[in-house]
Amino acid sequence: MKQDFSEYDFVNTEINDLTNFKIDRLCNSIMVTNIGTTICFVNNFPLHPGVPGTNNGEAFIMGGNQDEIYRGQLQIRFTGNTGAAMVTQKFFRRKDC
Repeated sequence: MKQDFSEYDFVNTEINDLTNFKIDRLCNSIMVTNIGTTICFVNNFPLHPGVPGTNNGEAFIMGGNQDEIYRGQLQIRFTGNTGAAMVTQKFFRRKDC
């Protein structure tokens, strides 16, 4: 049965240690940005830090088409087990909620 998902919102979460990140059940797309000074790994994909004096390093983005919902998990880890990443989720809100 097709859902009517036309409204959406964004949530930012900062991560500072090894985690299996819980994704919102209505998540349509997700972006992980390395905001630290060490290499961040997202599902074993490396994201390098930004150049000195900047806040943002490389980013990992998974997007979905309209009405698609991501069902999965992200494993986030850092070299030396310390670092910082910003996880941004776009998730749908049903019109009847």
